Amino acid sequence: LQFFLDILKKLATETDGDLSLNQLSSALVTTVANSMQSGGVYLLLLSPLTGDYITTAFCGRKGESDISFPAEGTLATTLKYLGRIVDSVDMEEMPSLNSMNPLEKTVFSENEIDLIIPLKHENILSGVLLLSKKSSGESYANEDRQLLQSVSPDIASRIENASRLENIKKEHSELQKTMEGIIYAVSAVVESRDPYTAGHQRRVAELAKAIAREMGLSEWHQKGVHIIGLLHDVGKIAVPAEILSKPGKISQYEFDIIKNHSRIGFEILEKIDFPWKVSEAILQHHERYNGSGYPQGLSKNEII
Repeated sequence: LQFFLDILKKLATETDGDLSLNQLSSALVTTVANSMQSGGVYLLLLSPLTGDYITTAFCGRKGESDISFPAEGTLATTLKYLGRIVDSVDMEEMPSLNSMNPLEKTVFSENEIDLIIPLKHENILSGVLLLSKKSSGESYANEDRQLLQSVSPDIASRIENASRLENIKKEHSELQKTMEGIIYAVSAVVESRDPYTAGHQRRVAELAKAIAREMGLSEWHQKGVHIIGLLHDVGKIAVPAEILSKPGKISQYEFDIIKNHSRIGFEILEKIDFPWKVSEAILQHHERYNGSGYPQGLSKNEII
């Protein structure tokens, strides 16, 4: 038993900070179930969608009904106020808990819940651990309760950190999708003004990414090259449509106007803080290795 108790302490204090919320939840209920020899262990966390504490992970026996209770209900309010472990005796004797609605009481009795451990972090009820009766039928000893009580703040802290990290990752993913959507929209607008080169930016982006992959560049750099490809002709937005779509040969004057698109593209995007050198690459995308390109006549390693 002491071996599993030590594991529980380590879980609370030494868990890798990069562990996802799902991984942490699964590890927690498994460790508690093994260390306490519980018939079932349930971790309930607050759902941002429903506003209830819902079962996020469990180990062992599970009843037909999922366990949940409202964040503003009797049980959550009592746990926030008490800040200590509640057992089945408390459920019967404490007036606040005895007044729980019959449906909640039935779910708890069906799953033979014997201990309720509030996981509080900075006066916030981060989650709740529910322990069914022991597999052996024995009662939980005082040292079991003391251990669970002592590690609960650290476990709550880990849950809060993992939850915040997950929210940050979700927000980052949503922002990235938004950014990519805007990039594709801008690219489509530019290409709609130049029917002769429709699909050109997309094809350049795909070819550039394929070359970057063949060169062994990281996925991060491949993504940057792809985005640069999609945006490299954004400066054509300032070129008159009659020049872009003019059939036949264009004059030197008209060509000079078209050549200015790389500098205009740079000016449009230079204020956006991309994690890659997007605006610089757009400025230089018509430079040539031998120095014969435009607009700066760069050569060799002067070109990024």
